[in-house]
Amino acid sequence: MTDEQFNTYWAICENESHLRYPYCYDEPCAVSDMVLQPWIQQKVFDGTIDGKRFQDYSTGMMLCIEDGFSGLGQFRMTSAPVANFIKDDRKMAPWMTDNPKSYPKKYFEI
Repeated sequence: MTDEQFNTYWAICENESHLRYPYCYDEPCAVSDMVLQPWIQQKVFDGTIDGKRFQDYSTGMMLCIEDGFSGLGQFRMTSAPVANFIKDDRKMAPWMTDNPKSYPKKYFEI
């Protein structure tokens, strides 16, 4: 696998000391110890906080058990395209509705 091919994958080494993308391949970590997933381009959200502009990716959890939805977990925004590589961190409040047009303020649809 070439470096270019490898960089299109998100590498997670089983050993937690190697959970640092994109530097995982610099560590003594065998490809056989990794889970490789194809890269999926994510939507970028433009936002401002106290006048400072951000272009962020969002990440979050929906809590489900079998076929039941138990609510929303923590959601956050970050400028890093890989969710577990924490470059910066801004919390966001998820909101679920059947009728998003009923909310009069500006919001982002995920």
